[in-house]
Amino acid sequence: NLQQRQVLAAGAVTRGCAVMEAVSDILYSLVARRPQEVASALPSIMQCMSVYLDWLMTVGAQLALLRRHTANTPANNRDTSILDRAIEGARNYGRLLVELSKEKKRFSKYAAHSLLAFVVALDRHPHSWPAVLKDEVVHGIYAVIDTCGKFELQQVHGLLTQSSRPLFQGLVDDFKRSYKYTGEA
Repeated sequence: NLQQRQVLAAGAVTRGCAVMEAVSDILYSLVARRPQEVASALPSIMQCMSVYLDWLMTVGAQLALLRRHTANTPANNRDTSILDRAIEGARNYGRLLVELSKEKKRFSKYAAHSLLAFVVALDRHPHSWPAVLKDEVVHGIYAVIDTCGKFELQQVHGLLTQSSRPLFQGLVDDFKRSYKYTGEA
């Protein structure tokens, strides 16, 4: 029944949020506070980021169910922290991408892969990316796009399917319009 699915989803997301908060704290500490060690750990960090992205898709797919569960819960028992924690998880993913992108020389090898993974996830699972999660991640994606050179962006474009290319182009256009300073007024 729907109520049981809602309760199970809430429990799974709560446990997942706790784990991903810990992972995000560890990754952020490593990337922000130990930049000299990032180079040797970057392959492992990128594997963690891939798992993080998968987790965000899982949470995104459950978000509508969680919202209904929260709305159907009496006000005195209502716990909106599940939704808040899911949104915070997306925000932390974006922050990690921004922090990784600051090390352009080291991260540039992985930037195209990160961008490709996000666009493919967005294309294959559009309902797993509600606007509230996507909005939190997009600043990190813009930082990744900024790290990519023209060649890397062309490489990503070439590896995408026909259905993914408009999504990618939309991200790049939004990046150019609202994120990147081009020197024009």
